[in-house]
Amino acid sequence: MKNNENLVLDGKNVILVPYRKEHVERYNEWMKSEELLELTDSEPLSLQEEYEMQESWKNDNDKCTFILLSKEPGTKSNAQNWRDLNRMVGDVNLYINDIYDKERAEIEVMIAEPEFRGKGIASEALKILMCYALKALGISKFYCRILEKNVQSIKLFSNLGYKITERSEYFKQVTLELEMTEDKRKELMEYLIHVKEYDYN
Repeated sequence: MKNNENLVLDGKNVILVPYRKEHVERYNEWMKSEELLELTDSEPLSLQEEYEMQESWKNDNDKCTFILLSKEPGTKSNAQNWRDLNRMVGDVNLYINDIYDKERAEIEVMIAEPEFRGKGIASEALKILMCYALKALGISKFYCRILEKNVQSIKLFSNLGYKITERSEYFKQVTLELEMTEDKRKELMEYLIHVKEYDYN
């Protein structure tokens, strides 16, 4: 998405950076994992296909993708540490794909590096992305689709206020949704008052 192609969102424990060419090789390595392919309902891509996908997503106004970088709590960000590929731990995505409601979008998060799961990074990344989507993209309704067996992800979204609205026996997945009430919006904005914005360049 052009809106976020140079945007860095700096939180307490995670930095969100635009998905750039320099991230593609490591991302492609992640997506060779059978576990991640299944949990994200993805197909394996060659490295060349991944570069093409990154370029198409960058130019697609209906897709907003950030790479997640780990951050030592309390440390200040700078251009050097948001270019440190060793900090890459996952990604967070928004798909504005509801043709009937442009204020509704699908959201997802992936922590690819196992040692960074369960540390609150996914939760913070989702809150930062939702806040950005509210302020910059006019999105006020969010939903996600998760495999029934992915209990941790269902718990993650439930803790953020998402409610199960649909179950698919065929796909073995649930749909969770969250609509931003005024109280929820205020709570989110207050939580993320610490988030800073920088230009990636």
